[in-house]
This record gives sequence, structure tokens and C-alpha cells, in this order.
Amino acid sequence: MNKYEKARFRAFRRLESFMKQINDELMTVELYPNQKAGFDNAMHRLRKAIQKQAKQVKGTTTDKSVLKTNMIETMHKFTNRACIQALDLQLNSIYFALKKPVTYFSRGKGHDIIGRATAIKNIMSDNLTALPCLADADIAEMELAIKQYSKIQHRPKFEIGQNKVFGTDQIPLWLNKTGEFADNICILITSYLPHHLGIWNEHAKVGKPLGVHHVSLAIHLTDEVNDLPLIRIKCTVFNGTETIIKYSSKRGWIHFHSFYSASMDIAIEDPYHEPVYLQNISAVEKKTTRINLKLKLIDPEATA
Repeated sequence: MNKYEKARFRAFRRLESFMKQINDELMTVELYPNQKAGFDNAMHRLRKAIQKQAKQVKGTTTDKSVLKTNMIETMHKFTNRACIQALDLQLNSIYFALKKPVTYFSRGKGHDIIGRATAIKNIMSDNLTALPCLADADIAEMELAIKQYSKIQHRPKFEIGQNKVFGTDQIPLWLNKTGEFADNICILITSYLPHHLGIWNEHAKVGKPLGVHHVSLAIHLTDEVNDLPLIRIKCTVFNGTETIIKYSSKRGWIHFHSFYSASMDIAIEDPYHEPVYLQNISAVEKKTTRINLKLKLIDPEATA
């Protein structure tokens, strides 16, 4: 896919998400179901075409960004557990060896990221007896995530060129088909639900960053008992068009910027603390909305 095709696909994904958000209203429009079915079918064919274009010679069709995200989340999950237990058991050397910033597994060239993840995984593997929270299955899960991402780093690109040369690239065809159904749905929204037209048009923009860049959110996480900042706590924010995942810093802060929608749902999740779910949180444009949360440790007896 070239840059323009990628931008069109991202726009259709935003429209797809927006239609789910206002589905109850759209279903009241008599002509909508047929157009939506056509849109869904075209998107399905488009995704298949994208997978086919990126297919490796050995037949794997996994997406590089998906595998990278999976590796990052897998490493964060087990590193968080090991860090907390090392801190509880006063295993300072292990704690400081594993305590890394949230960008440790995400920034840099592919081979550098793989090398860091492998080194951290080896530290946990070498200290399994000292860290009861980890098991051989956890090490195997990390090894698999690293291996999958490492494998796709070297996927051959010539097959993509062959697909285009021999006319087997179906992406332009299904991009255009999806666009036709999206245009028809836009006409229906204009006629029946004009109050949604402005947001629809924003989602449909191709090649432009989506977001009101003056809307931001800052979340501060502390422990309920001692009021100390909590690090590497997973925070998921859904702003109506996309899901964003970040982890708290060493000072307990999580910052989000460039929201399109000023209303969002927030989920704070961690294996050792009770989850917190917030819905319809409003942010004010040109200001930073600050949220302070105190997390409560999970009672081991209650989960036994």
C-alpha cells in the first residue's frame, strides 16, 4: 500500500468505528442496512487484499505493527509483575535491572527493540526461583512474542511487487468499492441525521491528522495506602474513534494529547490493583483535564 491508500484505509476505519457508535440511530434509516452490509463486505474484502499483499513467501500474513504491539504488551505485563515482586522481596539488583521506561520496548530500530526484549526476558528466566510470580509458561509466552516480531522483521518485499506487476493487487478496487458505500451512507446521514454530518466529514478526511490538538488529559495514579506514585500501570482510553494504550511513568503520570472527541471512556487495569473504569469523561478544549486516582491493592484472600 502506498501512503495515499493507507490514508484512505485509516479514514474508512474511522468511519467504521463511528457507525458503531451511532448504530442505534442509523438503524432507524430504512435504506441504511443494505448500504452498511455493502460497506462491511467491501471492508472485509479490503482487509483480505491487504493481508494478501503483505503475505510472506512462507505463507504468514500477520501484520508487523500488530506483532510489535503484542510483544510490547507481553513484555510490559510480565516485567510489571516481576518488578513489583522484586520490590516486595527487596531484590534490588533484579528490580533495577528490570525497571525500564515505558518506551524501552517501543522506540528504536527493530533489531534494537528485539535485543532489549530478549535481554529483559533472559533476566526473568534466570531468576525464576527468586520470582514466584513467574512461571516457565510466562517465559515461553515472551519468547513466542519476541520470535513472531523478529520473524516478520525480515519478511521479503518482492512478493508485493509481483502482486502489482501481475495484476493481483486488489487493494485499489476494494478501496473504491468501500468509498462508494461510504458516500451513499454519507448521503443518508445528510438526509436523515444531519446533526452527525460534521463529525462524519471529519472522520472521512484523507491524509489529515484527526484530532483537536488543544484537548489533553493527564491522569495521576497513586497507591491508596501510602500515596506513592504507581509506575507501569496500564491505561486504556477510547475517544470514540480509536483506542489508545499508555503506561504510567515513574512519577505516576499518564498524558494523552490530540483528542478528536472531548468525551472519552477510561480503563485503569493492573494485576495487583482493583481496576477503575470511568465513562463519558469530558475534556475542555485548550485546557488539560487532570484526574487523580488512588488505586486499591487487590486483597489476596478475596481472590483465593
